[in-house]
Amino acid sequence: MDDFISTFIRITIIILLVRTVVSLITSFVVTRKMRKAQQDTRQNPEQSSAPLNRDSLEQTRREQLMSMELEGFREKKEETANRTVRDLVKDDYCGKLIEKSKSYIIRDHEQYRHFCSWECRRNYIEAMGSEG
Repeated sequence: MDDFISTFIRITIIILLVRTVVSLITSFVVTRKMRKAQQDTRQNPEQSSAPLNRDSLEQTRREQLMSMELEGFREKKEETANRTVRDLVKDDYCGKLIEKSKSYIIRDHEQYRHFCSWECRRNYIEAMGSEG
């Protein structure tokens, strides 16, 4: 059984390495083609206004989609970075920091208590009931 597992792991590692090498080679080839196309455009600007073939249109569409996805990722990253510490509250039972919008809240003597889960809320209420 150990031989099977070690053989399986080796095969998996080999497959991952081959995929990585293929990806690197593909990206290298595409980069060279793009640089060559840019150089050709700079050298022959009148050809740049020529109609695009289907492959270049698909490539342009893929690049636009990738840039849109990247822009969406950047917006989410900025939104997360803009989140301030005041959006976090401390669980009054276990002490865990949680987002205020996701906390369970009870009002206790004109003060709001925040909890990370229903169980912490229930345990806090039980603890307060046994003290009083």
